Amino acid sequence: METMFEYRWPRDEPETRGYRHHLRSWWNQRHNPDVLLLCYEDMLADLPGAVQIIAGFMGASVDDELLENVVRQSSRG
Repeated sequence: METMFEYRWPRDEPETRGYRHHLRSWWNQRHNPDVLLLCYEDMLADLPGAVQIIAGFMGASVDDELLENVVRQSSRG
């Protein structure tokens, strides 16, 4: 546990290591058209919407049947 906490919240060099640094590094990619940033909690709240966003990002079309299959196979339940 100590190793995990030290990595996620380092006491020294907080700007160059740790989980916060990792998250900040992706913020620079937010306008990159080749990167899709998704929030896990948002995906849980609206899985069909997330699937449609991902499909659009990939340039794929999703009809109702395919959407239903992908959502069913992606659900945690």
